[in-house]
Amino acid sequence: MFADDSDTYLVFVASMYSDYDEDKDRVFMVQYYLSNKTIAIFEKKDLKRGINGGRFLARMALVDPRTGENYDDDAFYVGAKIQAAGRIFELLDAPEYTLCQMEAHSDRFKEADLQIAVEKLSDYVKSAGINLSSEFSARDSAGSGTVSEGEARTLLFSYTPDISKQVALTVLRRFVKNGRFEYQDLLHYL
Repeated sequence: MFADDSDTYLVFVASMYSDYDEDKDRVFMVQYYLSNKTIAIFEKKDLKRGINGGRFLARMALVDPRTGENYDDDAFYVGAKIQAAGRIFELLDAPEYTLCQMEAHSDRFKEADLQIAVEKLSDYVKSAGINLSSEFSARDSAGSGTVSEGEARTLLFSYTPDISKQVALTVLRRFVKNGRFEYQDLLHYL
């Protein structure tokens, strides 16, 4: 349990799926309140496009059409899709605070659990016949057992949607030290 769920919420940057060209570049902030599992959505201001921004959806509980129940913690992670106000939103990114909260409470946010993330990555690379050691080694010309954070991000995110963006992000965040991704450490877990 969070110290005080009453005021704690997670924030995600989101985009809206739409058939209309004018909607494709709209940016939203989805807030998920932990105390009562309610959701609020705000649109980012974009004066160049004539978007004033502000509240898009007032804070309320929403039903997850996949389960028939209200959205719960496990529905919120980078790469997830939620349905609200008759539209589908993809959660594209999250600020450091949100990622840290999810990782610190990975019992509630399974996609941010390192063990689960590594298992999902391992299952995927095995089923796809990918030699992860070779993939990283090919990017490690110095043979240091590390690659740049950017190279690791590109490689891990290339496995989406087979693994979620949150799984890729969780693995990336855990094994980056001083801007270098320590892939040898990851391989020990696989």
